[in-house]
Amino acid sequence: MNSDIEKALPHRGRMKLLDRIVETYDRTAVTQASVTSRWPLVEDGAAHPLVVVELVAQTSAVCLWAKNLRENKHEEDGTRGWLVGVKQASFFADKIPVGAVINTRASVVFTMDDFTEIEGESESDGEILGKVVLQVIKDSAGGN
Repeated sequence: MNSDIEKALPHRGRMKLLDRIVETYDRTAVTQASVTSRWPLVEDGAAHPLVVVELVAQTSAVCLWAKNLRENKHEEDGTRGWLVGVKQASFFADKIPVGAVINTRASVVFTMDDFTEIEGESESDGEILGKVVLQVIKDSAGGN
């Protein structure tokens, strides 16, 4: 399932934060990532907690990709063409040390037409790092 990250995400290089897909369910995905010094927002050996927004966004992409696979919606490029807004974000850590393993869960809570709202949470060593609510709109014009 880990090779599926490349299919689920358009991110490459230092913007691809996820290391593996842990599980996908009907409306939920769980991923895992290890903080590295190559990540954006890393300074003095730790990541800024704002990176949780990107972890939830990438886990949301995995969730929507897996949902499309289950529903047999095979798009030529299913990982692109989404507009994402942050509706709400709360952070509970001042910094996240390089080497920390982060588990992120993202769940679809509402869908209507091309609009989806997703709630996500990242944790490390049993401590919640942040909670994020994203609003995702499928860009029918192609997203570019």
